Amino acid sequence: MNRDLSLSVPDNLPDLVQKQKDNLGSWEAVRANKSDLINVIRFLKGTEMSESDLNLIIDLAEEYENNRVEFKRLSDSQTVSNPGQRMVLKEFPNKGYWNEYYRTLCVNYSILSAQMIRESCANIVSHLTTNEESTAICREPVKGAVFGSVQSGKTANMEGVIAMGSDQGFNMFVILAGNLTILKDQTVRRLNRDFMGDNALTIIDVNTFRKDRDKVNPNQKNVIVCLKTPGSLKKLHSIITKDESVRRRLKVIMMDDEGDLATPDSSPDSAKERATINRHVMSIVNCCPLNKPDEPYDRSYEAMNYISYTATPFAVLLNESGNASLYPKDFIISIPPSNRYFGPSQIFGCNQADCEYSGLPIVNDSVGIEERFREYESDPDMTDMCGELLDSICWFVCCTAVLRLNEWKRPVSMLINTNSRTDQHKTVGVKILNYLRDNSDYVEMHCETVYFEQTSKFDLEDLERCYPDYYGCEYAEHRGDIIRYPRYDEIRAIVHEILRQGPMQIPISEGDPVFGSGIHICIEDSAKGVLEETPYSVHTRLLYPEKCDVFAPAFMAIGGNALSRGFTLEGLVSTFFIRPVTQADTLMQMGRWFGYRENYELLPRVWMSTKSREDFEFLSELDADLRNEMAYHNRYNHGPSDFARRILAVPRAIGLKRLTAKNKSKGMEYADLSFSGKRQEFASFIVGEGMLENNYRITEEFLCDLNADTSVDKSSPRPDDQWGNVIRWTNVPLSKVLNDFIRKFRTGLGPEGNVDLELLTKWMDGLDNKDVLKRWTVVLAGQKGGKQFVVDQDTQIGMVVRGKEPDMAPEIVKIKTLWSKSDYFRDIFPNEIGDKSVVDRIRSGDYSNGVSALRLEERQASGKLETPSLFIYCIDGQGKTSPKSKKSDLNLNVDVIAFFVDVPYVVLPGDADRVRIRLNPTE
Repeated sequence: MNRDLSLSVPDNLPDLVQKQKDNLGSWEAVRANKSDLINVIRFLKGTEMSESDLNLIIDLAEEYENNRVEFKRLSDSQTVSNPGQRMVLKEFPNKGYWNEYYRTLCVNYSILSAQMIRESCANIVSHLTTNEESTAICREPVKGAVFGSVQSGKTANMEGVIAMGSDQGFNMFVILAGNLTILKDQTVRRLNRDFMGDNALTIIDVNTFRKDRDKVNPNQKNVIVCLKTPGSLKKLHSIITKDESVRRRLKVIMMDDEGDLATPDSSPDSAKERATINRHVMSIVNCCPLNKPDEPYDRSYEAMNYISYTATPFAVLLNESGNASLYPKDFIISIPPSNRYFGPSQIFGCNQADCEYSGLPIVNDSVGIEERFREYESDPDMTDMCGELLDSICWFVCCTAVLRLNEWKRPVSMLINTNSRTDQHKTVGVKILNYLRDNSDYVEMHCETVYFEQTSKFDLEDLERCYPDYYGCEYAEHRGDIIRYPRYDEIRAIVHEILRQGPMQIPISEGDPVFGSGIHICIEDSAKGVLEETPYSVHTRLLYPEKCDVFAPAFMAIGGNALSRGFTLEGLVSTFFIRPVTQADTLMQMGRWFGYRENYELLPRVWMSTKSREDFEFLSELDADLRNEMAYHNRYNHGPSDFARRILAVPRAIGLKRLTAKNKSKGMEYADLSFSGKRQEFASFIVGEGMLENNYRITEEFLCDLNADTSVDKSSPRPDDQWGNVIRWTNVPLSKVLNDFIRKFRTGLGPEGNVDLELLTKWMDGLDNKDVLKRWTVVLAGQKGGKQFVVDQDTQIGMVVRGKEPDMAPEIVKIKTLWSKSDYFRDIFPNEIGDKSVVDRIRSGDYSNGVSALRLEERQASGKLETPSLFIYCIDGQGKTSPKSKKSDLNLNVDVIAFFVDVPYVVLPGDADRVRIRLNPTE
């Protein structure tokens, strides 16, 4: 047994077993030496472990390793950095900052989640520098960016960077914590809670720090949590730059929380006068006098590392790219979302290669909801409540009752976000309060109707179907903890009691808030949010109890901007959202229903307009596309200043107008039209006028011509190959694909709905004078048996079955998910890859996430890195879908042809459907 086994062993058995595997080299060796491991556990833990229990722990540890390795691979693939710019991390001491913090993570999170945080933090810290090997007097700061997801646990990641950085020799950590004091204080409390004892941090308060009496001690681990306000940043600048003897010993990691908020330069002309916050932050990072952010002092910090954290990176990537700016010139890291996270892709669906979800049926969207609510909101004589608002409130009451039935000991919340006008928030609050009091009997009756409607829309089976990788290897254990829908009779009395108690604001008694069992209505954006005269004082804003004396205390939060960024609503189960928004980053941040919903996964619901839903569906695609873009640049070792990251432009057909504010995207430029690196489906049609018959006929003709063309190679995999059920043609000329198939294909949609097909045709037309993508692979994908699509005697295949989106107009066929994951690899046959281990690793594993990086690897191994593919499907018009699919049968008398193009990334002069930063030459 290795004598170093006990080094750096956190307090959980799977990690201890993992350490044994690392020492012995394989899981087989671990299982062969179980007696040694039992002795180690007895010695280190004082625990007796049976062999059968140990077998379970070993199996779990192996599963954790596989998940962690996959997470690391995916994280690495979405990291763009300058080649060779990696710091080798030192060993973490067993009682050091990181391992003590990691023990805290294992208590507060699952072990697997703690391991994911460990991998992402290690990736970030390895891109920083302590400058220990540098002898330069004026050292250039490292500037990077970390992109996460809305409400996905940034604070835990930042704390992890502090813990790891402390063990690596950093001694000054700065968190720029937005502009709300309540959030800054929340961060300070969490740091004091999570770092205690011998690993306590020295928290420096910029408001109480005095130069004449206080001094930063570089021998300690110092943390400053600073608001992004001019006054606070001036004090921060003074604390860490004024004393040269201290400054030269500081190894700084500055983490800019919500780095796209306030920090980017929003001035009309950066060369003339920068925005104050941007100028101050630049001066601190570049170690310059306060108002001269590009004139550094002669002697700088020992090391400065600036990290912009955000879930909406558009302003960070499009603002400016000068050498003195805050552009992430050294690294850009996208943290893959956890498989416990409910984000835009999981909720609204996504068909990107690395992000294939059908969407969760928890969004209640309708046309005209804004008009109905505005009438209710503005008419003082209207006593009837807007129908969708009433539904959302009734669902909130029902969920509160369900959670109380399950003895839930945490708050439960509802969000109402309709506009930014603070005076209207109070108006809405008054109307809701009066309606619930005056109509409690009707509301109680309506609760039962809403409960049956919503519980029939989404159940545990839907969750497992729509989010198949939820919770990963721990799902089987977690499944029993998910709260199920009880019969309404079981919550009827609780619903009655909630409504009988009535709505109220939070009373204040002897200076302390008092929480009851009714609904607490909170007006978050207005200090004058008192809804009625009461004999007691009230707390108008949202305030959760530190300890719940009532099961599932209920809070209805009405507000706008204050509830739109950085604010977490605990136990959010119902959201009424009709906020008009024109910017993608603003809308994404307003998705307060994104996040983790452990144990109450079945309860969250959202009410919004159909237009807002379309906007969020675009955000889902936008987020996934940017992660795929990162994987491409990682594959080719492109540094952040070598090639500009491309971001999808906002399409004209939706309500959004831009990615971010114009003055925050001053470095943005539009690129030329391109489908490079894109997988685009064409599976929406208008039935009638011979459209479907035309597509069937031109497909037959196209494939017959391919069979007759001697320059084209036709092949199929072996019949027993699991990747079979395809017919493939290779070496197909671009002109044949374009002129004989795509140009003749019809959808019947108008100009707005047909824009992608027109853009694809235009783009392929423009490839004539470019020496790329000249030869295509055409794949006819099908299934075994069933109704046959017959081209000729030697070319026939089983038609596939696909359902259409429900609730569409009768004449519209919209197939939302055309392809399956296995289809994604069918244009390359396993025998075309020389290294069988590559095939086994890519195809026999779980490729539900991270498939783009695998796709690149397989294309490269097969010599088809720059070969585009056209996938054609013949869909049985009379096919019957599975009841579990929640799709409607096509019920057509004619069979449907649909297709998608899969175009590899190639270097082309730009992308009109994307934007990018105008990169300045590297100085």
